[in-house]
Amino acid sequence: PKATGKRSSSSPEWQSPEQETPPNGHLQNLARARKTSGAMSLEELLERDTPTLTNMHKLGTHQPTKRNYSNLVAALQTVGYSISGFIATAVASFDGQPIAQVTIDDIDISQLCSYFSNILQGVLISLKEGNGSDYEDTVITSADRHILLRIVGSDKEAFHVLITTREAKPSESLEVMTNVDAAIVAALH
Repeated sequence: PKATGKRSSSSPEWQSPEQETPPNGHLQNLARARKTSGAMSLEELLERDTPTLTNMHKLGTHQPTKRNYSNLVAALQTVGYSISGFIATAVASFDGQPIAQVTIDDIDISQLCSYFSNILQGVLISLKEGNGSDYEDTVITSADRHILLRIVGSDKEAFHVLITTREAKPSESLEVMTNVDAAIVAALH
């Protein structure tokens, strides 16, 4: 890519943990756009095919352990580049606090993490109450997307979410998520 000083749409973007907002005020503009723009069409999502990373660690309240964000970033970017139809992936604490996300262009799913957490907690309670077996993963399918949820590690402190277009195969997406589980767990501890 040619160096023009302008952000290339084909390169991942990293926001360092120390940086509250990018110098250009990008996150502030994104928040305003969210209030007025409404839902994005599938065509708009498909045009945005480059994963970018947003580091969310400052959004959490208390962080008991030191996290290795470079390894977490690498694991999430692996997911983004490995799945055709990728839209977004994130890791969040089990209580729904976002830790990090990788998305196409500037989609922000951090506000959805608490909802995903509630879904996971509800599934775990229903399995326990119904004497079900151990939890593995959750796949939610809508008209145009798949949302996949997995608990990372055995201590149930965090979970991994992946959002893809409907064309992506959930079984292949789950395989990619499973392959990065160990790297995510190691990065979180």
